[in-house]
Amino acid sequence: MTEEQKAFDIQPYVNIINDVITELGVNPDGVYDKAKNTWSLYKGSAQVIIEFFTIETTWYIDFRSPVCQIPTTNVLPFYRKLLELNHWNIGIKFSVDQDQAWLSINRELAGIDKAEAAANLNRVGNMADEWDDKLREEFFKTE
Repeated sequence: MTEEQKAFDIQPYVNIINDVITELGVNPDGVYDKAKNTWSLYKGSAQVIIEFFTIETTWYIDFRSPVCQIPTTNVLPFYRKLLELNHWNIGIKFSVDQDQAWLSINRELAGIDKAEAAANLNRVGNMADEWDDKLREEFFKTE
């Protein structure tokens, strides 16, 4: 970690995320991994991961949820569906990593407030909870 990264105090942002999680009725101590700067909790059937990370000297926050595996059949229609959904999404995106479809929102950590953090957590969690079932129903019913 560089001196600039060390100089940026993430603790106020840890407190913001802990407050947001507490307001959901979840004990943040039970879902926080301090060594990795990550929280992992559920909104319905969707796991939501919140992570602080750095690239060069800048800290970022990522709200993400694994939605489903990539299907072994109908892969092109599946990717098309994700791209069509991305076209209408505002601020949230579908992506693919290691044969897994994800929903996420990320931005620079500096300046995020409690209202934005709560909105991002809820947006990712609620949308993932909706689309994990819809995508499985549409693309995995024949597998």
